Amino acid sequence: MKLTKLLAVLMAIALVFVAGCSNDGDTRTSGIGNGNSNSNSPSPTNGVTLEFAEGNPSNEIFKGTPVNFAFIFKNNQKHEISNLKMRTAGFDRGFVSGLQEEYTISNIPAASEAAGQGVYSGLVAQNVVVDEFEGSYNFNPEFTYCYEATSTHDQSLCVPNTNNQCNTDYQESQSNNGPLGVQISSINSIGENVLIRFSVSNNGPGEVVNECFNTQDYATSYSVDATLGTQDGQCSPTGSEEFLLSGGDSGNFQCEFPRTSDDSYSTQLVVELGHKYQQSLTKQVEAVDPNQ
Repeated sequence: MKLTKLLAVLMAIALVFVAGCSNDGDTRTSGIGNGNSNSNSPSPTNGVTLEFAEGNPSNEIFKGTPVNFAFIFKNNQKHEISNLKMRTAGFDRGFVSGLQEEYTISNIPAASEAAGQGVYSGLVAQNVVVDEFEGSYNFNPEFTYCYEATSTHDQSLCVPNTNNQCNTDYQESQSNNGPLGVQISSINSIGENVLIRFSVSNNGPGEVVNECFNTQDYATSYSVDATLGTQDGQCSPTGSEEFLLSGGDSGNFQCEFPRTSDDSYSTQLVVELGHKYQQSLTKQVEAVDPNQ
């Protein structure tokens, strides 16, 4: 009897141990499954992001002590960025030396699924000194950068027949890359052509501009290039004479494409929007006098 009880206790302990091991295994598996976010994975709407190498600069610097600003630009777009311009602002230049008013970067690589974000880390402002202030000074420089961007939209869709009906089996899919997002508002057959209407919205962290470092315009311009299968589209703005975003945020246009069959058929739509994009980042830095 005692032996039976002893065996029961040992079996219970073993079950608890196995369950504990099983739970640990589940946690690790869950961690792997949820760990698909990669800091180097392109974020389609983010355009070009800016950060700094760790400790360059730190959040607190000392009066009169030289520090470095090591800039890291990360391109989330599928095309390379050329001639990015960046301006510095937000601080008293009488206190600060070594930080230029404007910088230019000639090339940031394109993002790709295989390599992730295109990274440029070759810009370093060396020997930046904050001096002549009393006590402490909230340095907090602002960095505004502007570049030529191309936002793309790819979509698999059904072209309706001449009676505006889709009788074709197809797998609908779409993807956007770049700060400007594109959505189809309607698809209509008009004789031998197909008319597609679109809406555009700024989904990124910055703003579309007509001219770099000038955000005073109420409406900003963009360009459109679209193909449906192998057919080039004849595109035109709706509601205005030019391709414009109201307030830099939203707009509409339409494109007409020759159809390749009177019956419905599946194909791929590709839309490219060209525009200038401007973003900014403020780095929180406090300069202190170690002698006070």
